[in-house]
Amino acid sequence: MKHLESRIFWGIVLIAAGVLFLLQNLGLPILDNLWPLVFGVAGLVFLYYFLTERHNWWAAIPGLTLLGLSALIAFERLFPKAHDNWGAAIFMASLSLSFLAVYVRTAAQQWWAIIPAGVLGALAMLIGFEPYMPGGVFAALFLLSIAATFALVYLLPTPTGRMRWAAYPAVIVGGVGLFVLIGATWLSRVLVPLAIIAFGVYLLLRRREE
Repeated sequence: MKHLESRIFWGIVLIAAGVLFLLQNLGLPILDNLWPLVFGVAGLVFLYYFLTERHNWWAAIPGLTLLGLSALIAFERLFPKAHDNWGAAIFMASLSLSFLAVYVRTAAQQWWAIIPAGVLGALAMLIGFEPYMPGGVFAALFLLSIAATFALVYLLPTPTGRMRWAAYPAVIVGGVGLFVLIGATWLSRVLVPLAIIAFGVYLLLRRREE
């Protein structure tokens, strides 16, 4: 019975979608103002399957992605003068939330979802503020966000135990990110001379010991 209801539901959805596209192709711009609604309804359909059956965890990805696309189109039409970065940030945030929902829904069984969730979430925040920061700072913060994501993979519980391998990319990428951040900000004007002084002091102390 449940399978029959699903087939009926999807049949109605496909018929409605076909009618809308047919009207669009015949020159009736009925979809021009309905795209946010179409994508939003489609996203809600996937989320329904995601919430009603635990094994349908995959449905969170198309569901929240379609809702993000709906929000992006609506945002651009409501705020046509807004910076393009904010629309991109909204869409990236929806992608990040979709993978986060997969991780939470599966009780960490799909632990890999933390990686795209963290990376896309960082991009969503950074892209929104990208016009207000130097390019070097953007790159450094993105690298540090990736490092933080792998640190989460290492720290968060998984059904197979702690992912110890994640500590290596966290440390390496984090170190590169700090190096880029120092080079892109005023810290380079302070830390580099201090490092040279410290190395000089070390050489003098070592010379005295000899």
